[in-house]
This record gives sequence, C-alpha cells and structure tokens, in this order.
Amino acid sequence: SRLHLLSTYNLTTNTILTLSFFFLLQRFGNNKNMTFNFSIPIKTYSKYEGTIVVPFGFNTPSIQLDNQKWRHFNRNYQITFNLQIIQKNIISIKTMMGETTVLDDITITIGDQNDHIRCSSRCPSLSCKYLKQENGIQVLKRFQLEFNNSIEFTSVKKSLQAITINIKEYHPTGTQPIFNNNNNNNNNNN
Repeated sequence: SRLHLLSTYNLTTNTILTLSFFFLLQRFGNNKNMTFNFSIPIKTYSKYEGTIVVPFGFNTPSIQLDNQKWRHFNRNYQITFNLQIIQKNIISIKTMMGETTVLDDITITIGDQNDHIRCSSRCPSLSCKYLKQENGIQVLKRFQLEFNNSIEFTSVKKSLQAITINIKEYHPTGTQPIFNNNNNNNNNNN
C-alpha cells in the first residue's frame, strides 16, 4: 500500500516541525512508495531573473548582479516552500506560486555532497543559489525567502540541514555605540 502524508504548516498549531520531517525521513525513507510533503507559506519571495552563466560552477568568478533584475512577490501571491521525499534518499525542493506554478525546482540526493546548491541565512530569511542546466549551458539561479516568523524559518533551516544542505549563517551585526556630538561635559558655553 502507498503511504501518503501531506502536511501543511498551520500557524495556530506548531505541530509540523523539523523533527517530524526528519523522523519520517528516517522511518519511511526506505519505502519506495512513500511520499511526504512539507509545505510552509512564505511572507516574501525574491528571485533573480537575469541569466548568470557559470561554466565553472561556483568556482566561476562572481559578477555584479543587476538590481533591476530582482523580482519580488509578497504573500498575496500565495508562495510556498516545499520539501518532498519522492524516492528513497531523493528529496525535491520547490518554491511554488499557488498550486501549479513552479518557481524553483531542485532535486537532491541524501548522502551526496549536494554541491550544486548553497544557502545562507539570517533569521527570518534564507537565501539560496543553485546550479542548473538550461539549453546545455550551466547557469546559476538565485532566490530569497522571508518567512512569517522564526519558528517557520527554523523549521525549514533545520529540515534542509537534516538532508545534508550546508547553510552559512549570517549573524545580526552587533549594536554600534552611539556617539553624541554634543558633549555635555563641555564647559565652554560662552
């Protein structure tokens, strides 16, 4: 029999957490007929729509991105981030607009280095770039996700880490001391 679990994150109950995804991956990952979807709504989705040709993959020298080629979508576009176990050790990562429009589609194999995807994070945002073949040319795709809260952010981040995707963490910059130009100890008030 086919085991099909569809889990959608519900903001009123925090029952869909990374541990449940990881548990199901470990428990049912050997079942070839198992399908599991993990879906979280996105507050803001941004995608770079320029073509970035990278013949040497991530070793290709970086180019300056054209800020005009970033496209932004707010929650009105019904963007979701989805993880799906599609076969033993095969995971699909997708960002979707509504039910049918695929914005990003990445397939990874658990246990591989997965060096075709790199992510960085700073709560509540996750930035991803991945390599893809288009018309026989290797290109770099980029997208950024802003989650509705830190629970959703942490859930996705830990799920990605559980399936062997390295995520570089950017910590918030420390508070800089504020210097007051008016020196209250200055007695030169003549």
